[in-house]
Amino acid sequence: MKSILTYLLLSAVMFSCGNKEFEIYVSPDGDDSASGELSNPIASLHRAAELARTRSGEVSVTIFLSGGNYRLRAPLELSINDGGTAEAPVQWKAMPGEKPIISGGIPVRKWKQEKDGSWSAPLPADFNGEFRSFYVNNKRAVRARFPDNDYLRVAKAGKDNRTNFFFEEDDLPEVNDVEKLELILLHDWSITRIGVKSINWKSNHLIAADTIGARLPFFTLTHWEKHPRYYLENSREFCDTPGEWYCDFNNRKIYYHPLSNENISETEGVIPVAPRLIAITGSKEKHVGFISFDGITFEHTAWQIPIRGYCGVQACMFNDRQEDHGGWNKIPAAIELDLSEKCGFYDCTIRHTGGSGIWIRENCLNCTISESHIYDISVNGLYYRQCCFPQVDL
Repeated sequence: MKSILTYLLLSAVMFSCGNKEFEIYVSPDGDDSASGELSNPIASLHRAAELARTRSGEVSVTIFLSGGNYRLRAPLELSINDGGTAEAPVQWKAMPGEKPIISGGIPVRKWKQEKDGSWSAPLPADFNGEFRSFYVNNKRAVRARFPDNDYLRVAKAGKDNRTNFFFEEDDLPEVNDVEKLELILLHDWSITRIGVKSINWKSNHLIAADTIGARLPFFTLTHWEKHPRYYLENSREFCDTPGEWYCDFNNRKIYYHPLSNENISETEGVIPVAPRLIAITGSKEKHVGFISFDGITFEHTAWQIPIRGYCGVQACMFNDRQEDHGGWNKIPAAIELDLSEKCGFYDCTIRHTGGSGIWIRENCLNCTISESHIYDISVNGLYYRQCCFPQVDL
């Protein structure tokens, strides 16, 4: 019975769209058991891809997205069966005048005021894990840090010039959970983000959880500056300035210091959870092609630094100490293309990412990014292999 109903729904959509064009309508208020017609939209991107797959390559397929949020926990993966042809492309489009958002985040609400003036909210019941970025009212909040708007300078590097240093007296306030702290040290053109093993406030001595800096001979603490710059993040005691946040993962509670214009009953936070939003992947036998996105916003992706720290080298490449294979690791992107041709992003926005914005990777041909806005990106806005030669018009 279920298969018969599915067939009838598909037949209704195909019949209504004629022979040359196939239109699918999607709305956050839709229903995935619906037909996908304008008056009866479906709800999810994955269901839209399933319906489009039945006609892709045969006729032009247009998937219209109404305004609102389409939340993903895992990326929408499009392969050779989801692509089109020059005569019959597959297009994902915003409905005229509307602003659809594909988000990899989950909302945080139900704020209450704490005695110190900060707000707190419980983590969503269906969320398990940790996160490094948090967004409040469509802006990236500041992970609790010290100092708030500046940096400190190393007083003296430790003996090995790689794992520890001494700080000036009274530079660092005492905190309870030292092992939750993260040290951010600024090298000449890159940074290190690494856990803190211990701090001795009597001897003004900080020891990192691993080597500070990439494992290249010149990444010593004092190679570029005798007194390099640094600051610390991720302590409840540091969450004392408007716009800062801190999460107590053990007690499943997030704290936020509100800005002066924010209202507790109208404030929404967002935790990024999806590592990617869109993956377009062909095969070595056949490229996937003629897929485009038009007028859509992509936001909220998550990336966790390696257990033993992030030590940047160049262009946000880094050496993962867990997989010490001698090469450099790259941070993923919200949108990734592999073995793709003539795919495009037009009038799109990519923002609020934990990694890169868009990455045109292995053996892609004639892909286009046009009139798009890429901002508030943690890594690279656009990354592509030199052989891909995308057409870019931002």
